[in-house]
Amino acid sequence: MGTELTLSMQVTNIGSVACTQNLADSQVVLSVYNGESRVWGSHDCEVAPGTDVRTLGSNMPVRISVVWSGRSSEAKCAGIRQQVGAGNYTLYASLAGKTGTAASFAIK
Repeated sequence: MGTELTLSMQVTNIGSVACTQNLADSQVVLSVYNGESRVWGSHDCEVAPGTDVRTLGSNMPVRISVVWSGRSSEAKCAGIRQQVGAGNYTLYASLAGKTGTAASFAIK
């Protein structure tokens, strides 16, 4: 505990032809839950400005990573940020409003 974690999501164009997608921070939302309790969100305290439009080839996965401090957060960076404890967590990811498959992970 006490170290940064790299959280990633994989984006895959499942269409038969290449497409473009903005993969900027403003479009990527990651949220971490411990059971039913939301403990962190990638947009709670800061959203990086800019765009990152990429061409996604058919069935060619692209990985997007966000560094998480391992500290809790709330919307608008309200409340006191605390180091999260050991346990099982679930990562939810969405891109441009489309939700992906949740992933479980553990902090030891």
